Amino acid sequence: MKTTVELPDDVLREAKVKAARRGIPLRKFFTEAVVEKIAREPLPTDHSMKKEWPVAPPNVPKAELRRIHAEIEADSERLDFDDDE
Repeated sequence: MKTTVELPDDVLREAKVKAARRGIPLRKFFTEAVVEKIAREPLPTDHSMKKEWPVAPPNVPKAELRRIHAEIEADSERLDFDDDE
């Protein structure tokens, strides 16, 4: 998979030098570096990062919910559905 990552110039230069000295592509150097970092800092096993789904709705006053609903209804009335196609 391809991605774009911003790195400080000095970090990129050093990574290029180290990869070249090892005779490996920069892509492989970065892959190894990330794999090593992941191995040193595994995800917590207590599931503290896990979010329950569905989450509880936000606490919004009923008057605001009615206002939002009315805006949605008004917008949907302006939609033009052409069933002739």
